[in-house]
Amino acid sequence: CALPIYPVSGQLLSPAEMFVEHTRRTAFADQLERLWHMRSSDNPRQRHDTLITTLTFIGELPRLSADFSHIAELSVHGSTTLSATDAFLGSFTGLRHLELHDFNLAEIPRACARMPSLQRLILENCRLSLTSPGQTILSPLNALQYLNLSRNPLGAPPPLESLPALTHLRLVDTQLTSVPDGLLTHPRLTVAIFDRNRISELPEDLFDIPVNTPRQFTFADNPLTPATRDRVKVCFQEHRQNFGVSMPNEDLDRLIELFPSVDREDAERVLYLLPGTIEQGRAQIARWESELQQLVEALHRWVGDIPERFPATDEVLSQIE
Repeated sequence: CALPIYPVSGQLLSPAEMFVEHTRRTAFADQLERLWHMRSSDNPRQRHDTLITTLTFIGELPRLSADFSHIAELSVHGSTTLSATDAFLGSFTGLRHLELHDFNLAEIPRACARMPSLQRLILENCRLSLTSPGQTILSPLNALQYLNLSRNPLGAPPPLESLPALTHLRLVDTQLTSVPDGLLTHPRLTVAIFDRNRISELPEDLFDIPVNTPRQFTFADNPLTPATRDRVKVCFQEHRQNFGVSMPNEDLDRLIELFPSVDREDAERVLYLLPGTIEQGRAQIARWESELQQLVEALHRWVGDIPERFPATDEVLSQIE
């Protein structure tokens, strides 16, 4: 029998730690048994179809021999010390909603390809990279409407052309350098969030989206080129659309210092509506700063330029006066 070790450090577990692990595993085993037994309180003929849990033990998840295909929603918060996730998920073939947080998956679980009813897939902060095999796993998910792969080092975007039902895509902090192919031609996609990535340029077709379209695409906190930022600025002036792209913080800070009554949202609007490019807007800020400095200096000189005599009587002003 192998000695129990901690998965990350490889250190042996102490007797006290072994007791804690046994207690936590027993609690999860009991939870799974109750889940299999449970019936809906509203309709006892139907089995309970939801499991929402947080796992605190370490090591492999159990390989389930029972059929849990009646479970429609599975939401689990785990840790990087857990493994055998794919084998555990293999019994949940009827899922419509799968949500995993904080695992060490490396790739999309292959069990997902055997979930034909899956509509919502959330794999957040699971150390995923989206390789070609991972993209293949997503391909059979014809019913998938919501996909969230945020906070993973994907390296590549998911294949939108193989997800025809997708309406909501969330790829925040995924190290993407470009937008997915087919983003603007997808027939149903209405919301796509690409905040905090490494995207430097936006497709020109993005700026041709009709003003009244329900589609919402955001690219906040990306290292966009100056030319792309200027293009976003023009789009805001013409259509009041900036795709979540903020003006540079240093420009906002300078404007708010000039006009303290303006909040950050209004400052964004002022900068976007200034004529010309962002650099030309900075030149306007510099002119305002210069104008203010001149005003302050002129007023300071005026305050100290007190006449020696009272104008009406020509009497010499006293120190008290």
